[in-house]
Amino acid sequence: MMGWAQYGMTIKGSTFQFPKSMDDASAQPQGASDALAMSEEDRLNLAADWSDISAGLRKDLGAQVHSQWIKPIRLGSFCTQTGTLDLFLPTDFSANWVQDRFADRLALAWKIARPEVRSVRIAAIPRARQLQEFRMPARGSAPNAEEAARV
Repeated sequence: MMGWAQYGMTIKGSTFQFPKSMDDASAQPQGASDALAMSEEDRLNLAADWSDISAGLRKDLGAQVHSQWIKPIRLGSFCTQTGTLDLFLPTDFSANWVQDRFADRLALAWKIARPEVRSVRIAAIPRARQLQEFRMPARGSAPNAEEAARV
């Protein structure tokens, strides 16, 4: 299997060749803004950049790999202070698989499209915590021996 560095990528009409190592990368991030909140315009621009990156990956990886592993990626938040962009996949398995195989490629693509992106974090979509079932004793019922001992 060929390494990710042997591929190029087309983003916004320009073709970029991946460096042999991350140390050779010419796309160095610039300082991020101190503002934490993203405006609606920033979110739309981020989504447009993701669309361009995703389309480039589709061309490079092929429709099947893209459809199975890249297309399910959902944009999360972008922290302007740390330059960290969150990308989410539906399951832990898919997040780990993409992390293992495409993290460097995704990070470099984002750094090319948006120099303020310093790192990309790939994770499963956070699920709402399941609350344990909590049952109240019936009205008028006496507590069991354990509960009575604690009182």
